[in-house]
Amino acid sequence: MQVSEKIQDIIDPVRWAMKSEDIASKLYETLENMADTEEKKRLMRSLSDMEKGHYYTLRAEYELLLNWEMYSQMMHVGP
Repeated sequence: MQVSEKIQDIIDPVRWAMKSEDIASKLYETLENMADTEEKKRLMRSLSDMEKGHYYTLRAEYELLLNWEMYSQMMHVGP
């Protein structure tokens, strides 16, 4: 199995994990709007921000994987 095949095996799960983090963040935003105290609102906002942080960490990894896949394929193309 080549490196690009191994990377391709990881790309889809990372994409799904990103979607999961985005959904979680939006859920906490919705709960923040429904909260009846400022303390609960702050907690929901904090949790939403945490999920956004997870999303952006995964996104950075995802972009690195995509770039690695592209570059590794280009290594086999030569003059």
